[in-house]
Amino acid sequence: WLQNKNSELLFWLPPYYRKGLYAPNVTAVMGRYRTKLDFSTFVHGTSWTQCYS
Repeated sequence: WLQNKNSELLFWLPPYYRKGLYAPNVTAVMGRYRTKLDFSTFVHGTSWTQCYS
């Protein structure tokens, strides 16, 4: 699970994709693996149903 700064669970990311996690607060990722999270259409709470059609 990925957690926020208060240790609250945000979402599950399989271990394979964690190796090269690239998130908005990361400056660079070194190595051959790269996982980039796209938050451009991210929704949460009761709004999560808006991301599925």
